[in-house]
Amino acid sequence: MLCAPFALLAGPGALRRCSAPGCSLFFVRDHPRRRWCNPGCGHRDRQARYYRRKRRSEVSP
Repeated sequence: MLCAPFALLAGPGALRRCSAPGCSLFFVRDHPRRRWCNPGCGHRDRQARYYRRKRRSEVSP
């Protein structure tokens, strides 16, 4: 069994870094597919991916 401080960094209730661009928050992943600390970060990440795809298709002939 892990010590209390290390339990936050490893294990099923481990802290994860938000994957949204520009966000530096950590969160407890309570669902396997959760990637963001809040819905606002998820929306911002999806917008950034859409913008990159759109720009890439405009540049390519």
